[in-house]
Amino acid sequence: MINYILLAVLFIILQISFSYFYSRIGKELGLIDFPSERKRHVGAVPLVGGLVIYSSFVFFFLIFPTNIEHKIIFFSSLF
Repeated sequence: MINYILLAVLFIILQISFSYFYSRIGKELGLIDFPSERKRHVGAVPLVGGLVIYSSFVFFFLIFPTNIEHKIIFFSSLF
């Protein structure tokens, strides 16, 4: 039980750090969504959420031992 809690905390920390890293890169590359009359957000928002989630999973699958079937399914979803 403690191992699952530790992995969840590690995964959250990993996503926060990737989010910070990718949002800075997204601003430099111009991956920004600006608000308009159709959108509800205020201010410029970096469009990097999918990259954060996917790279966190890639890092997780490469570092921690998992079933080979899970790795095959996940990495085949890249294409």
